[in-house]
Amino acid sequence: MSSRIGPEEHRRPVVGSASAASAQQGQGPAQQGTARQVAGRNGQEAPAPVGAEAVQGIRRLEGYLLFASRREEARRGADRLADQLPWLTSGQREDLTRVYVRDRMALYRDVNASLVERAAELRAEYTERYRLLRRRCVAAAAGAVVVAMVVAAALTLLLQALDGGAGGGGAAGAGSG
Repeated sequence: MSSRIGPEEHRRPVVGSASAASAQQGQGPAQQGTARQVAGRNGQEAPAPVGAEAVQGIRRLEGYLLFASRREEARRGADRLADQLPWLTSGQREDLTRVYVRDRMALYRDVNASLVERAAELRAEYTERYRLLRRRCVAAAAGAVVVAMVVAAALTLLLQALDGGAGGGGAAGAGSG
């Protein structure tokens, strides 16, 4: 008997381990921590999927689940339709269900394709609007900075002129009289 642990045993919680204890305490897999999710071979941490690959995987999973729910919805609709036609033989009922589901799924694909196309159009439109708005905001901010600098420079020159004119005018008036 070998002391090596196969992939099946590696994933199972070991009696007395933290994951086994949390499973016994009624916690589900999501609450058991990340030890099983992160642990790689030889107890080293495996890199967690992050970034674009994870997002793409989640989107594919969502798409699959949506497609599966639509297929089940179409099957239920086909069953309701077939129930309204009690004279159908079992072979005719199966054909009706198959054709109905196929047509309904084609409709779902067409609707989904048009939604994806429209979403891309809206994304492009709003991206362009955002770009223009950002350009306007940057221009307005730059203009405000320039105006503030001009006003500050004008005030500085005005204060220097008043200080220089009052001090110089007062001394000149006092010296001549």
